[in-house]
Amino acid sequence: PELPIIIEEDHHHVLPHLYWLLRLIFRRTEKEKIRNNEDFGLPGDLSTPKFKLVHFDSHPDLSFPSKLSTSIIDNPFKLLNSLDDSLGGIAEWILPLCYKGHITEVQWYKQAFCDQIPDGEHLVRVGEVVGGRLRVDSGGLEYFKSDDIEVGEGDVLEKEQSFTLAVSSIDCDAQGCEEGAWVLDVCLDYFAVKNPFHDDVSSELRDVMHQMDAHDPKLVKEVIMNEWGDDGKETNVSTDPFMTDFRDRIKKELKGKEDRGAAMKTILDSWEMRSLPHQRVVTREAIDSEIAKWKTFVAQLLNTARNPPAMVTIARSAEDGFTPQEDVDYIQGEVVTFLQKKLPKGEVFADYET
Repeated sequence: PELPIIIEEDHHHVLPHLYWLLRLIFRRTEKEKIRNNEDFGLPGDLSTPKFKLVHFDSHPDLSFPSKLSTSIIDNPFKLLNSLDDSLGGIAEWILPLCYKGHITEVQWYKQAFCDQIPDGEHLVRVGEVVGGRLRVDSGGLEYFKSDDIEVGEGDVLEKEQSFTLAVSSIDCDAQGCEEGAWVLDVCLDYFAVKNPFHDDVSSELRDVMHQMDAHDPKLVKEVIMNEWGDDGKETNVSTDPFMTDFRDRIKKELKGKEDRGAAMKTILDSWEMRSLPHQRVVTREAIDSEIAKWKTFVAQLLNTARNPPAMVTIARSAEDGFTPQEDVDYIQGEVVTFLQKKLPKGEVFADYET
């Protein structure tokens, strides 16, 4: 297809399509160099297919499993399987492409209330440290630090690549890509987003969790893990009433639970995902308003771009609970109809199970 519009359920499942695109870019570049009578075997970045990612989402999707070896990135099948097994796999698909030098710029467009990464332009270096683990040097952005992938003191990045991360909402003038290949990526939770972990614990425990944001996250996790193990060992929290209350709330939450392990995993997941964006009330009127603003912005983006996108990728993110189930088909219909009108050469491929 000349311009594929790919629809997947899980966001990381766009990876195989992006690998196909990279091979296509490589072949096109090779043919161009042959026509110009140039040697394609040049070293460096000329032989690495690249694209820019224009990413509409309520989440940055710039994480990666902190203990996973970078060697798995060289095997797309193993990488995809690993992300399927990872709790955060849907948010861990962009960095592998940055690490291989394929993505040179990420433009993350998000709602104003999504504050995981500050607005502005950031230079992010990504590479490998001793032990073969992927790490980034973002200058200390909390997003990467909280996911335990920011470089530590004394770490030296090997196989280093860098990319520009531009973060903003769409209440600005749209400026399309001026050169090179680019991908238009849309997660439908951009228009309406839920935190599926929000309601997995009681409101009382959830309120205490949010009070713990000012505390050492490692100490908080230690309290949770100690209760999970139920080994009689207690973290010393006697001088901190919030930590004591937190531990007591966990004990209360566990009372009467037949499967203690499953209940503790739920608590741990809720703690680690507590800061994800969450709209308590989502109305169709609000969704229509966001879709209308997005259409205006993307129309400007397409009109000012030198070339149309090489590919469009769309993630539904409904089965994992981020896009409201009752709204996802409506949002998808609005987005796809608009894109087909603006991109007449686009061909839709719905690669998910209904």
